[in-house]
Amino acid sequence: MISLPEALELIEAHAKPLPSVRLPLEAVHGKVLADPLVASQDIPLFTQSAVDGYAVFAADTVSAVEGLPIRLRISGMVRAGQYESPSQPLRGAIKIFTGGKLPRGADAVLMKEAVREEGDSILVTRPVAEGENVRYRGEEFRRGAVVFPAGARITPPVLGLLAGFGRAHVRVHRAPTVTLAVTGDELIPPGTRLRRGQIYDSNSLALSAAIQEFGLEPPTILHLRDDRDATREALGSALEDSDVLITVGGVSVGDYDLVKEALSELEVKTIYWRLAIKPGMPNYFGVRRKFRHSHLVFGLPGNPVAALLSFHQLVKPALARLRGYRRESPVSISARLAREARKKPGRMEWVRARLREERGELVATPLEGQGSHMLGGLAEANCLIRFPLEEDRLEEGAKVEVELLSWRD
Repeated sequence: MISLPEALELIEAHAKPLPSVRLPLEAVHGKVLADPLVASQDIPLFTQSAVDGYAVFAADTVSAVEGLPIRLRISGMVRAGQYESPSQPLRGAIKIFTGGKLPRGADAVLMKEAVREEGDSILVTRPVAEGENVRYRGEEFRRGAVVFPAGARITPPVLGLLAGFGRAHVRVHRAPTVTLAVTGDELIPPGTRLRRGQIYDSNSLALSAAIQEFGLEPPTILHLRDDRDATREALGSALEDSDVLITVGGVSVGDYDLVKEALSELEVKTIYWRLAIKPGMPNYFGVRRKFRHSHLVFGLPGNPVAALLSFHQLVKPALARLRGYRRESPVSISARLAREARKKPGRMEWVRARLREERGELVATPLEGQGSHMLGGLAEANCLIRFPLEEDRLEEGAKVEVELLSWRD
C-alpha cells in the first residue's frame, strides 16, 4: 500500500494537460487558458470619470465651505463614448458622465449628488481632492502586463476581462472525455423492482453528477456484467473512446473482481493498487500509452462513499491536470473537534463531519454513519477531518485539520 500523497504524486506525473484548441469567447466559460492572458492595451484605456458629476480643477475648490459655497460655471458636457472633450477652464466645471474621458486640465470629479445646480452653474460646498472620482489610464493593467497565467480557469470575471481586451477567440485546453464503467450483476437501475440479492445502482448517477459538477460533459456510462470476456471487450472499447476511464468495483481480490485482469490484458500499466486510506483502500490507477496519447484508468471501490471520496481525492486532481489547471492544494483549516473519534492505526482516514462556527470558533462534529456504504453522512457533510495515518484516537476538544468539501471545480 502507498499513502495518499504518494498516489497524488504518481497521478501528477502521468496526467498531462491535453492539447489546446482555439474557441470563440462564447464557448470558453469554465475552460482553462492554454496561454497567458497578456494585456493588449492599457486598462482603463484613457483617464475617465468614475461617476456622473462635474469635472473640475481641484485647486479651484480649496476655499469651498458649507456656508460659503463656490460658484463654478458649467462650460460643456462629456458623454461616455465621446473621445474629443473640451478643455477644462479655470473657475469652471464640465458636466461629465461615468466613463466619460476626463477633459484636459481637469484633475477631479465632483459627484452630481454633492453639488447644487443653479442655472448654468454649480455651487460647491466642500473642497475636492485631486484624483477624486477619477480612473487613471492604465491604473489596473498596463499594456504588455500578464493579467492571468496559463492554467487559469475562465470564470465570468475572466471572461469579462477577455472581452474587455477585445479578444474574440482564445486558446483553451481541450476538456477530457470520460467513460464510467460500473460493475456488478447485482446492480439494477432505480425505479426497477428489486429481486432478492439485488440493489439499486447509486454509483452511476452520483459519479456522473460529480463529473458534471467538475465542469465536464456527462460521461459515457457502461454497466459491466460479471463476465471476463464481456468485461475485457467493454473496457477495450472504452479505452479507445475516452481520455479517462473510471471503473467502479471489480478491483479487489474477489472471484468476480475482473477489472484488473482485463486491464492488464489490454496493456494498461498498473501505477498503483491499494492505498493506505479509509474509505477507499482498494484503489487502482493505471496508464495505457498509444500513439503519444496517455489514457488514464482509475479503478474505484464499489462502496458508494468510498467511490465518491476516491473520485474527490484522486480523480479530480487528474481531471484538473488534463484540463490544464494550475495545481492548487485543497483548502484546509484548523477546527476544534466536537467529540472523540477513534480508528485503527495504519491508514489515513477521512472522517465526514459538519463544520460550524460556535462563539467565534470553528467546530467540527463527526457525523453518524462513517461506514463506506453509508451515503447519509457524506450527503450531510461539508468537510472532512483528516485522521492521521498512525493515530488511533482524536480527543474531544483537540485541534484537527479539516478539508472543506466541495463537489464543484
